[in-house]
Amino acid sequence: MLKNQKEGVGDAKKYSNWAENSFTWQYIEKPSLFNNLKKELNRKIRIIEAGCGAGRTINFLVQNGASEANILGIDVDSELLNYAKKQFPKAHYIHDSISENLSVKKDHYDLITCHNVLHYLNNRQFSQALRNFFTWLKKDGLLFVITPHPVHMADVIYQDIGKYFKRGKHMVKTHWGEKAPYYQRLVSDYINELVVAGFSIVQVEEPEIITEGKRDGKQYKHYSTSPARLAIKAKK
Repeated sequence: MLKNQKEGVGDAKKYSNWAENSFTWQYIEKPSLFNNLKKELNRKIRIIEAGCGAGRTINFLVQNGASEANILGIDVDSELLNYAKKQFPKAHYIHDSISENLSVKKDHYDLITCHNVLHYLNNRQFSQALRNFFTWLKKDGLLFVITPHPVHMADVIYQDIGKYFKRGKHMVKTHWGEKAPYYQRLVSDYINELVVAGFSIVQVEEPEIITEGKRDGKQYKHYSTSPARLAIKAKK
């Protein structure tokens, strides 16, 4: 999670509890991570969690076969990062933005996960982050990105999916009650920038809500009218 570039969320534990139990995580994002990465995870692979926040995706990776000691978490939010460190003390951490020139080993990592982060970055930061990912991965290494689907976000911002093509910065209210920047991009922008950075696209997915999500009728209705998330798997 990489929000405001400087400010914290205010209560890392409260945010973490919300994030772990959120509808989109339980019924869209986590199933997509599982379907796309379960076969890749083992005790030996080296992983970067880019924008690790309080450690939600680190927890998923460890529970599904990765070694905590082989995970590097990067986040700009010190409060969330400290919370992740307490939960997963064997992992390694860098407190900085994924778009900066970081002291990360080049051609070293097997997998980078980037979950709900890239939409917080402006165009320069976005392009640089993707170039960083390419540099940090070893040959044939994988990048797996999940981001809010721009069609869904056009509906959230404008209540009009016809505004999908309106690129740019917006301030949106988060589920934890803050205003945060959101940069609207097209699906093609994500794909094209990955290709420019050097990646080959393996798979593009608009993950659907799993069956269990239908139990929450209100949330299911909200998130099933348009694709809520965009997931992209790419290879160096």
